[in-house]
Amino acid sequence: MAPETVSIPSLLHTALLRGRRGWTLAACTLGMMTHQLGEVAVPVLIGVIVDQAVVRQDPHALMLWIAVLGLVFLLLSLSYQWAALGMVRTFGHGENDLRQLAISRVLHQRGRSETRGVGEVLAVSTSDTSRVAGVGWSIAQQGATVAALVSACVALLVISVPLGIGVVCGAVCALAAMHWISRPLEAAGQSEQHAAASASEVATDTMLGLRVLRGLDAETEAVRRYREASRASLGSSIAAARRLLTNQTVSSAVSVLYLAGLTLAAAWLALTGSITAGQLVTVVALAQFLQGSLAHLGTFAGNWLHKRASAKRVQRLVTEPYAHGHRGAQVAGVDGLAGVADVADVADVAGAAGAESADSAPPPLLAWRHVGSAGYGGHTTRGEFDGQTRDAAARQRMAEVREGEMVGVRVPNTAAARAIAATLGLRSVPTPGQLFVCGRDAALLSPGEYRSLVVAPPHGGALFTGSLRENICGLADAVAEPLHLRRDLLTATALDEVVDRLGSLDAPIGEQGAYLSGGQRQRVLLARALHAPAKVIVLDEPTTALDPVTEQRVAEGLRTSGRALVVLSTSPILLAACHRIVEPPEISLGLAQERAEGAAQERAEGAAQIRAEGAIREYAEGAAQIRAEGAIRGHAEHPAQHRAPHAATVRTHRAAETERSGRS
Repeated sequence: MAPETVSIPSLLHTALLRGRRGWTLAACTLGMMTHQLGEVAVPVLIGVIVDQAVVRQDPHALMLWIAVLGLVFLLLSLSYQWAALGMVRTFGHGENDLRQLAISRVLHQRGRSETRGVGEVLAVSTSDTSRVAGVGWSIAQQGATVAALVSACVALLVISVPLGIGVVCGAVCALAAMHWISRPLEAAGQSEQHAAASASEVATDTMLGLRVLRGLDAETEAVRRYREASRASLGSSIAAARRLLTNQTVSSAVSVLYLAGLTLAAAWLALTGSITAGQLVTVVALAQFLQGSLAHLGTFAGNWLHKRASAKRVQRLVTEPYAHGHRGAQVAGVDGLAGVADVADVADVAGAAGAESADSAPPPLLAWRHVGSAGYGGHTTRGEFDGQTRDAAARQRMAEVREGEMVGVRVPNTAAARAIAATLGLRSVPTPGQLFVCGRDAALLSPGEYRSLVVAPPHGGALFTGSLRENICGLADAVAEPLHLRRDLLTATALDEVVDRLGSLDAPIGEQGAYLSGGQRQRVLLARALHAPAKVIVLDEPTTALDPVTEQRVAEGLRTSGRALVVLSTSPILLAACHRIVEPPEISLGLAQERAEGAAQERAEGAAQIRAEGAIREYAEGAAQIRAEGAIRGHAEHPAQHRAPHAATVRTHRAAETERSGRS
């Protein structure tokens, strides 16, 4: 079923009529109606027993009619049990089909153009689908209620025509009043489900990021946000419940007033002799029975409006536009992929990565373009990368990976890594000429064909409850080949020590890998990616949770794996192990600018140092010259004063020499 063709009637058809469930629903509705007809027959038979056996004091008639009454009880009991069992099956299969429809849309390979939180998707695919599937119960139960009202009206018309007409008119008026009261319930139901989905989304996000919140010491803020969402959900639920209870209270009050009038009218007819004592008993008993039926009749509108609100939410989910348009154009000859596109059309836009001449090397397995200053996508005009021209400057803007290569992409930050991984994983829509796989433009391939060649798992992958082998190989492969898992894959991802610690590959790892550390979980996800049979594997920062020693081991294992790998990372250890490193223009320009700024700063600092040294030298030379000139001037102005100390010093030295000679 195409999403654009899904309507509310088609959703109901899926829930109620698919797989021959329509016949089961009709049979169950007939069983419920039989049960209600038996319920109506009970007061009628009681009246007959009063008139035919009690008043006439006929024991044979009493035994006969009691036996008939017992058969009626047996029939209504068996019919209800059989119908209820069938309805449980119809509801369960219908709910499963609706959930499969919702989940298949969420997981469709062409993606979704709208972004919904995990909690909202969970609420729609569980709670809302359950409500829509419950339409089958509403049909059966409400059909039985209508059958009970019709049979009761017929019985009353047989007893008294005015009384029967009064019942019919009163039921129509009560139904109209209850429908008018139930109008706000649809909006209340939508508000309740939306608030519940918001609370569920906050709770889901909190649990998924619990370790991060603890690391940031943000538990208080997370609890505050969840309390706000929970209070909003509680308020919406209380408001919707109050509206529903108000509706039910008013419905019950209307039915009580209506039946009280009916009973008084029947009593008046009995006093006037228009009806017998047994018929009076029948009317009173039917009045009590009709009270419950009319109360249920009053909930019809509210029940349907709630289910319609849920059906609209399911419809909005399954009719979301695809992120990727319908593409099945593929050219035969690309490793066995069947194609329907014209070779000339593909060659026109194949570009540097796609077109190849007879004597050229085979095209790269994956090639992509880095264009622009803000993003990592780009657009090329048709023919810009024609294989005969091969513009060199344009080719330098293409990053590529070939068989057996490990190509590193140095990203400036985490956001850039997520953006490039989304483009290479086809989670965002590429433009023509931006992305090539096996020499063909990815814009001409369907998402399924592209992902059979290129696997780009998201950075925040999930582990599920099961064994280590099942989380790496998948449940189907683990069951089909339980002993098959390459040892080199475990060694390349440093998982061999994890296997030794757990005891075996078949050891459980707990819910969401609870038995593993953060680094061990990341290595399991890495092994899962390498286990994929795709030609190219894109790894989005695969070692952020590993210690340097383990990261070095994993880096060497990836380099020698022989697979075509594209590694998006900022880690020097991981990038050093790559055969080649690609730098997007933003990084190249940033590094060039940084080098230019550094050189300019060095030149400025050197010039300043030279100027400072020159100033110091000039100051020292000037000071020395000043001291010399001062000494010369002082000697010239006071020669006698300068000579006297010198002569005294000479005489002192001579006396000391004479004294040392005499002692000798």
